[in-house]
Amino acid sequence: FVAVLALCVAAALACNYNCKNYAEVAAGTVPCPPGTDTLGNGNCCGYYSGANCEISPFPAVYPPPPPAGVCTDAPGACNSNGFCKADLTCSCYYNCKNYAAVAAGTSPCPPGTDDLGNGNCCGSYSGLTCQNSPFPAVWPVPPPPPPPPTPACTDAPGACNSNGYCKADLTCQCHYACNNYPGVAAGTASCPGVSQHLGNGNCCGSYSGVTCQTSPFSAP
Repeated sequence: FVAVLALCVAAALACNYNCKNYAEVAAGTVPCPPGTDTLGNGNCCGYYSGANCEISPFPAVYPPPPPAGVCTDAPGACNSNGFCKADLTCSCYYNCKNYAAVAAGTSPCPPGTDDLGNGNCCGSYSGLTCQNSPFPAVWPVPPPPPPPPTPACTDAPGACNSNGYCKADLTCQCHYACNNYPGVAAGTASCPGVSQHLGNGNCCGSYSGVTCQTSPFSAP
């Protein structure tokens, strides 16, 4: 056993002890690579290993580049809406906007923002580079326009079939008309259609239909 241990120690000592200097280690932002010793001022030292001393204690790339999706100190890396923290994640700014409609109580703050009173709505940008604004491009969202009236009459002659007139909402107001029927007055007949008997044989009703073309009177 002692002989084997001696051979191992001798093999280990036969490999060179090397050092590399890393500015990031000197700055304290990263440690020395695993398996190396920190000797100060950014100097990291360690033994080569392997049967032929072929295994370097130093990674090919060190410090490793930040993984995809993390920020850097490059301009705009956090989309100008935040800053890059020591752990290479974006800290997104907390912004506020004022909305008159929110102050008036006719609209809430946009989703994802906090109502801090007097119309002030506040929230943090989000996303890998702080690219997602908490504020919609348009807020409050305008109500949809009212559907056009259907049907839409006009003031053109006959638009309401001469039996009505066009109102401000572009619908026809159908005239209320009366016809007198002796048979209805005598009690031998009833008022035609949907017209109503208002006494003495007078049958009355409004024209109807899209253009007031439907008469309430049919032949007696």
